[in-house]
Amino acid sequence: MMVELLIQALVASKNEAADELLLEALRVGNEREQLVVLDALFFRKTTRGLSGVIERYASLPDSLKLRVLSDIKVLHHALRECGRSENSNRRMGALKLIALGRQGKLAYVLSENLHDQDEGTSKAAVDALVGLARWVATESRKLQAGLSPEEQSAVTLGGELTEPEKQRARIYNELVDQRPEIEQTVARAMDIHRGKQGQELLRAALLLCDWPGSKTLAILHTPKHGGQSPMVRRLQQPPASEHVEAFLLGGSHGQLRSHFGTVFAHIDEAPVLDALLRKTHWVKDHQLQLCLHQVTRGTWWNDGDLAHDIERRDVGDAARIGEWIVASGVPDDVQDERLEQLRIYIVTHGDSFEAKLRLLRIAARRPKRASTALLKQFLTDSDERLMRMAAREIVRRRPTDSENLLLQLMTSA
Repeated sequence: MMVELLIQALVASKNEAADELLLEALRVGNEREQLVVLDALFFRKTTRGLSGVIERYASLPDSLKLRVLSDIKVLHHALRECGRSENSNRRMGALKLIALGRQGKLAYVLSENLHDQDEGTSKAAVDALVGLARWVATESRKLQAGLSPEEQSAVTLGGELTEPEKQRARIYNELVDQRPEIEQTVARAMDIHRGKQGQELLRAALLLCDWPGSKTLAILHTPKHGGQSPMVRRLQQPPASEHVEAFLLGGSHGQLRSHFGTVFAHIDEAPVLDALLRKTHWVKDHQLQLCLHQVTRGTWWNDGDLAHDIERRDVGDAARIGEWIVASGVPDDVQDERLEQLRIYIVTHGDSFEAKLRLLRIAARRPKRASTALLKQFLTDSDERLMRMAAREIVRRRPTDSENLLLQLMTSA
């Protein structure tokens, strides 16, 4: 009882000595007592007290470490101050907690420590940046993969969000909120850092090169950027499994295109091949060189070969072939014929909404003056969502016959 009253008095006190007493209790107490003291420090929310928690984080029991991570946002100001502290223990604790707590908003603190003269501090900072980059890349892949069959069966129509949907929404919001600052920090560090941590920074940059709008992927196209040469040299070599997206996206760069095909002859690691297999349809048939040759020459399969190729695939893989048909550079009317073959195959083999949506998005990404023949086919699709999307895209492109076409659609709706 007396201890509880003492804790309550310390929590209510505005004296800095109360923080010192609580931190000393955190140091010498057993695990149960430490939990009580930790709750008191989090309740007080003073920078002095929370900085002490950060300093002692490495020595806490695992259960208390989880308690600290569960309220990591309360430590935001203290993490920033400790990241600039003269106390090495506080600084190292802050760098570690920024990564473990996924505090991308504090990535600039890691960048500041990256240029510290102490090698241990700079290494801890770059390790934290790599940790944030890996978290972003991993969670992005999970979102791109979509819901599992078990999660899909749990989705209710017209009701509240299910737990899987809530989880995905939370992850999405975290990435939208933090990813841009993490990418910007890594890209800037690649430009100005000249220390021993260059290779680890490059690793972080490649982890973030998993979508066309990535700020680290933009390094390849930014003149006189300090990180451009290291990235080009690395992407001219066989990729690690975690860098497959960067390798495929980097293939559009002028200095990398000529190396893109020859690199595959040197890929013999199963994880890398497996990662490539998930991203590309043509590795399944070991016809990469043929595919690259055809794309470079602006040609594609003839009707017979394409039909034979499609028949051996599920609808998801068949839809992915559309990406290469558009990339091949053949005339629009030929592209439309090939894409229509894919659409018919999908409709007659399960009528997958996801596969048809991929084809529709492929057609929508083509230049504005490209043919709208495939879009018109979607106006009669069995799924009203796809019909509406195709109609909106036709309105945006405004082909010559769009008014008559849409009026007929409205009258028959």
